[in-house]
Amino acid sequence: LFGDGDVNINTADTFVLRSLELSQELIEKIIRFREGPDGQEATEDDNVFGSSEAIVPTLNSAEGLSQGEVDQLSLMVNTGLLDVRSEHFMGQVLGELKDHNVSTQVIFVVHRDKTIEYWQEF
Repeated sequence: LFGDGDVNINTADTFVLRSLELSQELIEKIIRFREGPDGQEATEDDNVFGSSEAIVPTLNSAEGLSQGEVDQLSLMVNTGLLDVRSEHFMGQVLGELKDHNVSTQVIFVVHRDKTIEYWQEF
């Protein structure tokens, strides 16, 4: 794992959100908000949280939160566990030379400042 411990609410999957001990209902509200009107992530109508301060009011306006959910999300934001920006990015590249029957896979993690944090070739 790389980073300073905060989780990007705009990109975290269900497993990561669950690891923060968010309720399943709250996780579903977050995912549903991100998916936008078409109900699918990674499409043009997706929603994003613009700032950490906007997480609670934005989600409350879109999905309606219970007081317990407001309190839980507020605590996560105020303690720095949830944010809206990532500093580390993971990628995977597969290269093949079919004429020579050679393939290589690279998995890497880079920091926003362009430093390579991890590099593994297979």
